[in-house]
Formats: sequence, structure tokens, C-alpha cells
Amino acid sequence: MRRTFPPTSPRRLSHVRNPSVLTHSTKQCQRESIRSSSHAQRAWPAVSIVFALLASVVVMSISAPSALGTNSSGSVLEIQVAGQGSIPSDATSAVLNIASARASADGFVVAWPCGSPRPDTASLNYRKGQPISNATIIAIGDGGKICLANSTDTDLIVDANAALTATTGVVTANPIRIHDTRDSSPNEAGATLEIQVSGRNNVPEDSEAAVLNIAAARGANNGFVTAWPCGDPRPTASSLNYRAGEAVSNATIIAIGDGGKICLSSSTSADLVVDLNGIVSGNADFAGGAPIRLLDTRGGNPNGAGATHEVAIAGAGIAPANATAAVINIAATNATAAGFVTAWPCGTPRPNAASLNYGTAGAISNSTTVGIGDDGKICLFTSTSADLVVDVNGAFEGDDLATFPPVRLEDTRITDTSGGGGDGDTTTTGGDGDTTTTGGGGGGDTTTTGGGGDTTTPTPSGTQFFESFDGNTGLDRFRTGLFHRDDTVITQHSWQGDHDLDCNAPPTERTIDRNDIDGWRYLCKDHLMTSIGDTSGYSVGWFSPDQVFDSITEVCWDVNLTDLGSRQWWKVAVLSTSAPDIMSEVAASELSDLNGSDRAIASYGGVGGWKGKMRIGDERQDWFGMDSGDDKKTRYPACFRDNGNGTLTFTMTGPKDGGAVSTESFTSAGSFPDGPLKVVFQDHNYTPTKSDNGVGTPVGFTWHWDNIIIS
Repeated sequence: MRRTFPPTSPRRLSHVRNPSVLTHSTKQCQRESIRSSSHAQRAWPAVSIVFALLASVVVMSISAPSALGTNSSGSVLEIQVAGQGSIPSDATSAVLNIASARASADGFVVAWPCGSPRPDTASLNYRKGQPISNATIIAIGDGGKICLANSTDTDLIVDANAALTATTGVVTANPIRIHDTRDSSPNEAGATLEIQVSGRNNVPEDSEAAVLNIAAARGANNGFVTAWPCGDPRPTASSLNYRAGEAVSNATIIAIGDGGKICLSSSTSADLVVDLNGIVSGNADFAGGAPIRLLDTRGGNPNGAGATHEVAIAGAGIAPANATAAVINIAATNATAAGFVTAWPCGTPRPNAASLNYGTAGAISNSTTVGIGDDGKICLFTSTSADLVVDVNGAFEGDDLATFPPVRLEDTRITDTSGGGGDGDTTTTGGDGDTTTTGGGGGGDTTTTGGGGDTTTPTPSGTQFFESFDGNTGLDRFRTGLFHRDDTVITQHSWQGDHDLDCNAPPTERTIDRNDIDGWRYLCKDHLMTSIGDTSGYSVGWFSPDQVFDSITEVCWDVNLTDLGSRQWWKVAVLSTSAPDIMSEVAASELSDLNGSDRAIASYGGVGGWKGKMRIGDERQDWFGMDSGDDKKTRYPACFRDNGNGTLTFTMTGPKDGGAVSTESFTSAGSFPDGPLKVVFQDHNYTPTKSDNGVGTPVGFTWHWDNIIIS
């Protein structure tokens, strides 16, 4: 029997030792890809598990597609979950964020416990040429693994945001479909759809909340879906936002209302598809109810660039005063430039993660679960000025929350340079599914669309220039040049470059001679190498698309981050066509300075203390270094973007301080120059074998480049 609470009071699900935590995302999907299910009457198994909250939530950052998706259509990818990182070895389920990028065609991802039959439900729906992600809860199967299958070629990126271990409180298994209006007629604008959850498919009668995946398809107009416990007033909030004629889904936790039902309402006519991923039983410490709006800065006080906004949650609305974590929906709109939101418990260091990535095209939202910090508050940081709207959907209690850092389980974009055909085709960084959005009005007012690639490596949409070097071709599309400051060979005239002359994988090498003016750049394994190990002083090799651009918004590329010491670095420069092709910050009187109105330059590394640092012009970030040690086989994505507001952003993905892979952005004042423009990629070398700051002979002299995208 359902307990009755006032509209703003919490439903308290008591006695679980480790409160549950979920991360959810509003994501774009294809209506053709919302799987039809033949398991509408499948029984729900009696499997009990409870969540362990992650210290912070990592939301996958993805932006413009680069090229080939590397998980083949129809193949099954087995991913080890139990025992990975800090995930308990006895974990029975996992809260995952699954992202698709560079898909060759529209499709979907199915996730299920390995060893069990593959279900007929989709955990993620994606579109060709648009990266996108979604959160889900998957039971862990045989050998501690979960299985993924994609219907078309695509890259897959998987993060574990929480784990569940055997105890009481939350029940999960293969997803089951509990409602699909496509079998009858769409939900009309403003109409309320009541869906029975408790008492069917062996779902216990006393279940207090449902873990759902809600999808909208074939909407007559842009709109939003609101979900709430039947019997409560419909809240001023949204659980899902959609666009006319497109399909989109979102995972959420909804308290179960009168008669064991949850209620859905769509603001415009749309089909609604609902899958049940889990239930919260009556002995879990979860307080749920109709969502409550806690923050809306759209009244004229946006959160400034780099500012932190503190939001009081504990004791507000449905969140109990002793709540330890909250399930919230964060929306950003009216942004002055593309950026991201980070949410974390106040009183703790701001984590190196994004809870929401946004652009300037409109509003976008994402759901996540955040630990509650000092004085019952969560903190929100915006990298650029933007309005923030925050709704709370539920909260967890308990003082013995188990925490561990987020775990990256799989990323097929980050591949090894030893492979063949498109082996390093990684996806560039930036937005969380790079969603382009349009705002709505009223209570669920963020309508979003999604963003991802191809096996024959088609040109991504909106791209002015694209080269993936497939088939070891494409070098003829570039101008190239080589600069030596000193004519005299001081120490040696040859060095070793990665890949032998037969293009076998590293650690094989080839000998490159200083007198061979073309030998320093070459193609192997479907990507481009530049290699300069000359010790005669200061040398620069460069390559530039043989194309003039009227204007440029963003340049993206893939490159290895091997630790080549402190005397080798690279630059990517957007230049007026009248500017020189190369410029330097070290002693070379023949080369011009980094700064000027006709140039914008992103650099990785540099002499001495700049090793592994990101720079824009001569301004560098100092909070970390990125390098992959002696790993020569892995290429990582990077982007350099003009935000259109007098700032530039340089984004890289790679091993932070030689540790876990993360995505970092560095923003500085500046803009790309007025056209006509050229883009120049530069390989800088300052007597690289000379000892500097304790660094002797480096592990190599080669940068590996791929997937050059100019848009």
C-alpha cells in the first residue's frame, strides 16, 4: 500500500546500508532504433542489490565526429566490470554511461549481462555523424562482465559511475518494456498517461520507486515529458525533452504513486516508450516524490565564467535534512560560449569531470547524482557564462555511503597505432554528446538534440576539410616544409623514426637522414608521422592543408602523447594567409613571435617546465601535465576552437599526469584571425637529445597524426 505524503514531502525508502546513486542523461535517439520488445510480460527476477556512490561523476565529453567507428556492426563487446579500478569484485550490477561516436549509420546499442540472452531493448540510440551518450543500470554477468552490441559500426565509450553489491534495496536485471504507445496511438498534448509498475512482471507490490528509461518519438512539435508519481500534482519540471519528428530517451528514477503507477505527460503529441531497468524496494533509504525546482538563474543573473554557485539541497523540497546525495537535473541555457558544468559536494575539491556540456545554440540538460557537501549544499561551476536551472528528483540518506573514483571501462576511440585501416580514428572532445539545443518555455523547458562518424571515413557534416589518411593516402593534400636554424650538423645527421620501412608497428623503427628533406614525414598504418631528431640546434617540420578558408570555427586532430622529453613539442596554428607558416618561442631570429592579430596558436609541451602542458599563444595552464609515458601506439583527440566571444578553447583527451585518461579544456582570451585563413601543424625540436631538466635521450622522435578536421 502506498504511503501518502504532501506534494513537497519525501517518500522515505528506509534501512538500506548504502544508498543508491544513478547518473542519467537526456539524449538523442532515432525513432527507428527504439527497439520493439517481445518481453512485455517477462517476469522480474528476485535479485537484490544496492548502490555504491562514486566520489564524483564523470560525464563523457564528445564533440564533432572524426572518422571511423571501430566496433563492428553486430559484434559483441565484452567488458570486464567487477574488480576493475575500485569497483568491488563482488559487484552484481553497474551504473554505466555508454557513449557512441562516429557511427557509420543510425543505430542502437544493447547492453546486457554476459551469459544471459540478449534483450530486445536498447540502452542507447544514436545517429550517423553525431556522438551521443546515455546512462543505464546493467546487471553484471558471467566472469564479472557486461556485453554490448551495436547495430551499425560505431565507437563505444563506457564509464562506470556506480556499482551495486548483493544486499537488499534495489532490484535490477535485463530491461523489460512496460509501455509503448506505438502499438496503439500517441500520447496527446497535455494528456496524462498512467503506467502500472508494481504488481506486474513480478515487480513487488511494495516497490517504492522505479528506475526507468523513457523515450519519446514522432513528436508533433518540440516538447518535453514530465514523469511523476500518480496521485501527486504534476510538477513544474521535465524528465525528458524532445524535438519534432525525432526520438530521444533519458534514464531517471521516479517514485511509484497511487495504485503502483507512475504518470507521464507530454507537452505535444508524441509516442512514449518506457522500459523498466530496476526497482527500489520498500527497505531502501531513498526519499522520492514529484520533482522540485531549486534554482533558475534566467531572471537576469547568470552564473559567470569560472564562477561557482552553491545550491542548498538538504532539507529543500523532497530532500531530507540528513540527505547525503541528490538526484538532480541540471539545465544550461543562454550561454555566451560553449562550455561545461561541474557539480560536486561543496567543501570538497572541484573534481576533474563534467556533469553537463553545453553550447550556444540553446538549452541543454542532463541528470546526475551528486553527493551533498558542507551545509547541505552542492556546488556548480560553469566554464563560461550561462544560466542554470536545477530540479531535484530524489535524495538518498545514510551516513555509510561507499565511495570510489569513476572508472573508465572501455574507449574504442583511443586505439593503437600498430593496427591497420583507420586504427587510430579517435573522436574529438568537447560536448557531452555535443547536443545542439533549442529552448522551450515553462516547466520542462530544455529541448535537446544529439550529436557522432564512418568506416570508409566519410567527411563529417559541417566540415570544410577532412583527412583520415585511409589507405596511406592523403599527404598530397598538404603543403609541407622543413626549417633548420643551423646549417652545420653538430652531433649527428640521422635518427630513428617510429615504424620501419615496411610500416610494421612500433617498436620497429626506420632511419631518417637530415639531408632527406622529405623523409621526416611519411604515412603508415593509415596515419601521418612527423619525425625530427636532428641535434644541430633548432628544427621545425610543418604540414598544412593546401586549402584557403574564409573562416574557421574549430580545428580537431588526433595525436600521440608520448613523453618525448622537454625539447620536442607541437603546435596547431590558425593563421592569416599572409602570416608565416611557422613561429617560435625559442631563439630563432628567422621565425616570428607566437602572438599577433594574424595568428592563433595552440601548443602541447615546450622547452623545460612546459613539457606536457597545454598552451594558447604564450599562455599556459599549470595545473597538470598530459603524457602517455613511452606509449607510442595510442593517439588521443584534441580540438582548438574559437568560441565567438573573444575567447579560444584548447581541449585535449589523454593521461593526466601519466595516470587515468581524462578530458581537459583550457580557455584564454583571443580569437581566430579574419580570413582568408590557413591551418599549419608544426613539429618543433630544440636539440631533443640534449639533456634538459634531468631529461636525457627521449624514447623517440615521432608524432603520429590522424583525422585532421577543419570546420
